[in-house]
Amino acid sequence: MDEMGVPRTVAAGPRRARRRAATAVTVLAGLAWLGAGALGAQVPASLIGRELLPPRVRVEPFAGPFSGPVALAFLPDGRLLVTEKNGGVRLVSVDGQSAPDPILNLPTDQTAERGLLGVAVDPGFAANQRVFVYHTLPRPSVNRIVRFRLVDGRAVAATAVYTLPAPGTIHNAGNLHFGPDGQLYVGVGEGGTPARAADLADPRGKLLRLDPAATPLRASAGNPFAGLPGMDGAIWASGFRNPFDFTFDPISRALLATDNGPDCNDELNRVRPARDYGWRAAYDCRRPAGPAGTEAPLWVWSQTVGITGPLVYAGRTIPDWDGSLLACSWNHGQLFRATLSADRARVAAVNRVLDVTCNIDIAQGPDGGVYFIEGGGYAPGWVRRIVPDPDATPGPRPTLAPLERAFVPRVVKGVRGR
Repeated sequence: MDEMGVPRTVAAGPRRARRRAATAVTVLAGLAWLGAGALGAQVPASLIGRELLPPRVRVEPFAGPFSGPVALAFLPDGRLLVTEKNGGVRLVSVDGQSAPDPILNLPTDQTAERGLLGVAVDPGFAANQRVFVYHTLPRPSVNRIVRFRLVDGRAVAATAVYTLPAPGTIHNAGNLHFGPDGQLYVGVGEGGTPARAADLADPRGKLLRLDPAATPLRASAGNPFAGLPGMDGAIWASGFRNPFDFTFDPISRALLATDNGPDCNDELNRVRPARDYGWRAAYDCRRPAGPAGTEAPLWVWSQTVGITGPLVYAGRTIPDWDGSLLACSWNHGQLFRATLSADRARVAAVNRVLDVTCNIDIAQGPDGGVYFIEGGGYAPGWVRRIVPDPDATPGPRPTLAPLERAFVPRVVKGVRGR
């Protein structure tokens, strides 16, 4: 395993948050996290990071409209899969064209935060043509992972391969992605009951790690709670409210997950196996330090911006963004760029970039372009594309993330952090 706890055996391929160490942070440039920090000490405004001019790029329409698009996933040949909240899966050609009908239409309860949400393409797609999606079945009311094969532009052999309880209509999470170890990771919200987040017998409020080759899916070998009595062996990490989406840093292999909080403190977390990320029923925005032994977030937005679609950009097509984390704001339609430290373990700065409306997901195409959803979720939406344009004139400076103050952590006895 690497230092994130992810096995190295295979080289492949919204709403608000809560607790603990390091309360609201604004853009911090050049500030080191001090040991096992927790509660914050205010930083003078002069230490807030400098804004950077955006790269020379243009934003152009790519595909749509779609009926409530939620998630994007590219196939190896450059075609794009788009999930629609109402149960449809759309296939988009490399030139942005899509058929009038979905390639797959699953019976789906789209009440509130339910729906057809995440989509993931198997890293072995060239050989097995497998795609996985996450949706809520109306009756019985359960969340399911469905696996199908994409053959000649058609979805065939769609089979439910994993079932999760879905008693509530909120905090559903629902995205799924393959890790660098070839395993399938799934974000599951606590369904509106905070006590579930710390219950290791309950899959809700967790990030799960599943063996994609099994039928039905089962807990992956090496999971921290596999085989332990009274525990759900699929659990990779716990203590989440609504981990709507996550990504893997291709440089460090770290799992970076959002967790959207109640009325404050949307988070970006660096997720490690068996760790508890602190969401509890008694959370108080004024006292963000979590229970002793829980993990502090990598970054906190004090306002509830609704962070979605995190992506670590990798490549030289847009060189200024190489190695940066990009994310959307569901609540405000903004695009954020987070600059990570050299060791990839800290966030050095967060800025708003470009004048675009980025609501719910981001994907990097095989062409190196950045694709994102404008609108979507409960309404029609479009896929836009950011591509380099050497003739473009750099626009206005991006603004600092809309947070009112900056903090640097200090040590608090008994509380873990970074």
